[in-house]
Amino acid sequence: MGIRARLYDAQGEDKEIDLSANAVGKLTDETLLWVDVEQPGPADLKAIEAAFHFPAPIMKALAAPGAEARLVRTPEAILLTVRAVEESDGRESPVAVDLVARRNAVVTLHADAVLTIDEFASHVSDEQALGKLDAGSFIGGLVDTMLGSFRRQVERIEELVDRLDEIALRGEDPGDFLEHVVALRRRAAMLRRILVPQRETFGPLSRPDFELHACGYPLAAGLALMLVFLGTIGMARKVVSLARRWSDTHIPIVVKPNGYERLAADLDTAISDAGIDVAPREAPAVMVVPGKLLARVAGASVHGLVPDRLVRLVGKDVEVLIYPSDVAISGRKVVTARLQAALASRLTTTEAWLTASAQGQAIEDELERLAETRLAGNELTDALASIDRHLATEDLPYDEWEVLYRERLQVERDLLLGARPGEEMPSASGTASAARSATGGAGLVAYVRRNPLGTGVVAAGLALMALNAALLVAELRDGASRR
Repeated sequence: MGIRARLYDAQGEDKEIDLSANAVGKLTDETLLWVDVEQPGPADLKAIEAAFHFPAPIMKALAAPGAEARLVRTPEAILLTVRAVEESDGRESPVAVDLVARRNAVVTLHADAVLTIDEFASHVSDEQALGKLDAGSFIGGLVDTMLGSFRRQVERIEELVDRLDEIALRGEDPGDFLEHVVALRRRAAMLRRILVPQRETFGPLSRPDFELHACGYPLAAGLALMLVFLGTIGMARKVVSLARRWSDTHIPIVVKPNGYERLAADLDTAISDAGIDVAPREAPAVMVVPGKLLARVAGASVHGLVPDRLVRLVGKDVEVLIYPSDVAISGRKVVTARLQAALASRLTTTEAWLTASAQGQAIEDELERLAETRLAGNELTDALASIDRHLATEDLPYDEWEVLYRERLQVERDLLLGARPGEEMPSASGTASAARSATGGAGLVAYVRRNPLGTGVVAAGLALMALNAALLVAELRDGASRR
């Protein structure tokens, strides 16, 4: 279909140009050239080579287009082959696009029309400052748009899952349920076959021996691929839960740097303390792919947040998958309710935050220090007052404020009971404080011993209230007798 060359100029007008070595030679950091070639033939490849002088490995790869994801790198340019999903006549099929990036220029080549490329071109048509982008950032936006086709597929999977929910709740024909499950698994398998090979394309770009300064790096592409991959895995887990008649629940967390192993061990202990038998197992390799991809893409800045393995805690009627950013619980409702209560208690003092904002995490750190130092009396009162001031003045999302206030009350309760915060689990008979009150009030006795002055003031106040009530009753009786 020929070559389309569009020049984006941050200081002037964006315009279509004729591709030539002269035009490429005039490119500056204020301009960006995008060349798109549909159904490239030998003449088109010669024109590209004459204009850009791409190294031989790049040209050799362009001359032998393939359907699989691939990466070719040279000091002057890189070539990525990315696969997207195109729809035609109600059917989905993968399409491959070659993307070549060099300083101030991007070339895309594909055998057929690709709707997502046209969509991206429409999005950037009115961007005045596009010429200031480097080639890597431009490719990042382009690939993110292409991977949007996977997000649309995930949305359709979600619609099918909703339909499965309806069938299960209404008790409709089991054959219809199984038919939908099979169709859902086929769609998820198709997406996985396309997505998984692409991790090998993006991963090597973050290796130390790969020079990135010449053409940038499409970080957005790797992140988009990771999010879509996670969505596909999530849908597959949902299908399995529906087939087992299990329910799913999630506890959002943020694992602390290098804290995953302790987090997994603490949650295992918490579940055992709740009387639920589980065994730790390593998650399937496919579950580890998103985190490894993110570590490769982002480099050393996130290596401490990505564990070497993911842990599953598997029991008879429950399964817990511990991600660095989520605790996913699947099982029978009666079991997951007990398990969620146990985990919520232990997460207060383990190696994870339950909030995402910097202010919220700072308050959680302060609560953890308070739990470790085991303060009592006036010191405990002062420390809690300081935390209360932060809760009253910090700009926090309401859901985070609720989480922090619950954690604060839990830490105070446990310290007043003389227990280590995070180890007093709710039980079927009530909280630990209720249980101790029923067995002699050990918690109250401990509190009185640590706070004799405060207890005395409270006792005196109660005595005055009782005296006032007695005098009031006496006056009423006296008035009645006079009548």
